[in-house]
Amino acid sequence: MYNYSKTSIHISLKGDLIKSILFKNFLSLATLQLINYIFPLITFPYLVRVLGPEKFGLINFAAAFISFFSIITNYGFNLSAMREISINKSDAVQLRTIFSSVMVIKICISIVSFGILLAIIHTFSGFNRNAPLLIISFGVVFGNVLFPYWFFSGLEKMNYIMFLNTGMKCINVLLIFYLIKLPSDFILLSIINSLSYILLGIVSQFILRYKFEIIFCFPDLTEIRWQLREGFHLFISSISITIYTTSTLFFLGLFTNNTIVGFYSAADKIRIAFQAIFSTISQTLFPFAANVITGTSKVNVITLYHMFGIIIFSGLLVSVMLFFLADPVIITILGRDYITSAKILKMNAWIIVIVTISNVLGIQVLINIGLKVIFSKIIITSTILYLVLACFFIPKYHELGSSFTVILTESAVALMMIGYFLVNKNKMNHYKYV
Repeated sequence: MYNYSKTSIHISLKGDLIKSILFKNFLSLATLQLINYIFPLITFPYLVRVLGPEKFGLINFAAAFISFFSIITNYGFNLSAMREISINKSDAVQLRTIFSSVMVIKICISIVSFGILLAIIHTFSGFNRNAPLLIISFGVVFGNVLFPYWFFSGLEKMNYIMFLNTGMKCINVLLIFYLIKLPSDFILLSIINSLSYILLGIVSQFILRYKFEIIFCFPDLTEIRWQLREGFHLFISSISITIYTTSTLFFLGLFTNNTIVGFYSAADKIRIAFQAIFSTISQTLFPFAANVITGTSKVNVITLYHMFGIIIFSGLLVSVMLFFLADPVIITILGRDYITSAKILKMNAWIIVIVTISNVLGIQVLINIGLKVIFSKIIITSTILYLVLACFFIPKYHELGSSFTVILTESAVALMMIGYFLVNKNKMNHYKYV
């Protein structure tokens, strides 16, 4: 017999989802991704000309070096603490406890990190020569500590992230064009960048205090230990992921030449741009998936499966599209001089759907059903595999070897995620529609 009532509720609920905060959050983060691409395009040509290659390179070296400390201070809280906030969003006392515990940990780690930076500067002459720049650049780390991305995401208030980041970048761009006039202004550029992040963090703290009534209170050691334990495996995973997603150009440059590195980098930037779409979807979906899987949402887990299927199928479509349109895409965007990049893009196009599968099953499912340790072991194992494959394929097959190494590594990640998902999928709650 046709159950009209249940089907009507099902359809209505899906329609509400499209109009809901989930869709609004996706629009906010999609807009933020677009802004993150637009603003560098505005300032990049100007800074290259004004600062010159030496100072521009120095600024980017400092930023890359300092970004490692940002990874350390994040400690995996962008997922673990986000999940805790999402699950406890209706409990004001618990929200304050989580916020305070995470902030204490992040502040302590940032202070230790700053001490490590000073020790490195004091020990190595190459860093000592650029001590003022590195110390000033560390302001970005303090700014990231103050900005509670994980808290806004857990509450599914991504619009705050979007508006605050947009405001910060607008101020940053205006100050760059107004103040940066000579190569000697590279220190001033670092000051502008650091102050922008610190200002962003301070404003966000005021919003938490007066909009969400989140007041800092000194947490007990039990809560601090709990947050450290919850974030540890994600912290290890984030470091491992950084190794096998950012080392390819290093290995390629080590075994080949700058021209080959340029061809590969140009093709992979296009792949990364398309993959950013699915990163945005993932960031938006994570707190929602946490609520569904833990049973704190009225949405049936089957609906979540449907959403996962749509995301993976979309990733497949993008991969197929890039594979068949690689030649015209490369010629249109980069010109005929970069036609060599087309064959690289054809291979790297498949990374999109592979990473989408591992992201959906790993981040959205395994982490949310409490298998962070397994998730971390998968990433660490894959990092070791990547290093072995890179040493074998890249020296012999150069840019194509690089692509093959990344594809094999990401495929191994996806296969392990699929295996653990099939074994543990019964841990996902099957709540009825109400």
